[in-house]
Amino acid sequence: MGFSKHRFLENGFTLLSVFLFSFCVLSEDVGMQITHTTRVDVRTDNQNNDPVDDYYAALIDRLNLKLSYGQTRVDFRLDGNGFYFIPDHQPTNGRNVYRSTIAAERFQISHRFQKAQLDIGDIYQQVGRGFALSLRKFDEAGVDMAIRGARYRYDASKVKINFFGGRLNPVNIDPIGQRWVRNPWDWIAGTEWNLKLQSTADLGFYGVLIKPEESLDGIHQDNNLNFGITLNVPRLTSWLSLYTEHASQLRYETGVTFLGSANYLALTISPGAFAWIVESMLLRDWQVQGSTNSALGTRFILNQAPTLARIDQEIPSIRDVAGVRSKLSYTWAGHDLNLYQDTLFRRNEYHRDGGKQEIHAYAGFRKGYQHGASRFELQLGYRDERFIGSGQFFRTIAHFDIDWVHMLSNQVALHVTSNTQFRRFQNSAPLFGQTLAGLDRHGWGGVTMELGYDTQALAPGIRRVYLAGIFFAELSRNFTLKGTIGSQRGGLKCVAGVCRIFPSFSGAQVILISRF
Repeated sequence: MGFSKHRFLENGFTLLSVFLFSFCVLSEDVGMQITHTTRVDVRTDNQNNDPVDDYYAALIDRLNLKLSYGQTRVDFRLDGNGFYFIPDHQPTNGRNVYRSTIAAERFQISHRFQKAQLDIGDIYQQVGRGFALSLRKFDEAGVDMAIRGARYRYDASKVKINFFGGRLNPVNIDPIGQRWVRNPWDWIAGTEWNLKLQSTADLGFYGVLIKPEESLDGIHQDNNLNFGITLNVPRLTSWLSLYTEHASQLRYETGVTFLGSANYLALTISPGAFAWIVESMLLRDWQVQGSTNSALGTRFILNQAPTLARIDQEIPSIRDVAGVRSKLSYTWAGHDLNLYQDTLFRRNEYHRDGGKQEIHAYAGFRKGYQHGASRFELQLGYRDERFIGSGQFFRTIAHFDIDWVHMLSNQVALHVTSNTQFRRFQNSAPLFGQTLAGLDRHGWGGVTMELGYDTQALAPGIRRVYLAGIFFAELSRNFTLKGTIGSQRGGLKCVAGVCRIFPSFSGAQVILISRF
């Protein structure tokens, strides 16, 4: 399908969105919720040796509307993006990295029947634990992808059925780098069936087909077919629960067929105050990718498998993984105290050259006091990575994390957080992290100072220490104002297995959030 047809579909969808939205607004007895976010950025030199992200201004506007009428619901999001004072070294033609746009980025109309629901428009969809497909809005990692199409869900007492299909529709401005993202229009279709087994278990089956619009070799049509089975037993006994998922993949790329597999098991054992979580995972040649993300130059990752790792840890592989995780915790309710210890063993790219083995262990406690109004949490951990086979050292990471909230009065609280990593490579030992300290007043707002540090970069001119002031103010029940001025650390950041290079920030940012 040519570019002009894609643009015709986009414009037609926008017109249809506006028409249906206007119809709902003009109708009587329509419930409405409005959230409007306006963000203004003024960027200066962030000292990362990349002039493309320096010295410009941005106006980013998001208008979200939720309408309801009887059993029908309409969700609508209008995105406006304006970029100003772009220097000459940042091109402003049709291929520029910053592009001013206004578009109906998200629209969905849903109708609920007695035992079913039909959704038309932009759909967030995940099957199972995310091995085969996970398209959703994940702000912390700068991810917002949906299927523009339709979904039909049937929900009865003994069976749940889900059919969905459409084309991949990411947001057109990358939330992290603010660069233009071209719609890839990859085809995605799938189904998910869940059967109730007596009253204690659910048996599920799913299948997902992905046809990227882009061909890796420019000759063959690539395809990705995933199918799997899940078993969820939330109460095997009064103290034991189980979830397991097994999936297979038939992937056709560059004229070659690849076979992949994914296996996952999670047990939760919770007798009394103790809780023990055990997870195991085995991925072999498992990839769920779409066409190229024009902002990053890498392919869209369309799944999000469990990582077994702590939420902020870098994940070396999401294709070939063998690992097991164990977490023990004890809750002493009478003293508002929780103790925990977590151990992870992973082999990444375990049947390929350069594969790495990692062991990560951490322990901590969380103590509440002042009748639960205040808390203190401390966590200490150590991670060791070595090459599989030779056992040669790759790196170690020692980290400590603090989260402390102390009520100074009925209205005012002190909040301190610190996340610091001491990394060691063969030829360097960088410090990496940030510490924040602030005061919050209930119903008014708060102010925080942030100190960031990253000594990993060795090139001259790279900033290593960052300092920023952060504030938020509750102007009224309907308006919240947030702001940041100064500099904030960038670099590689990971959230639940999604790892991105975040550009460091330097300048000022103001966000106004309105709710009605």
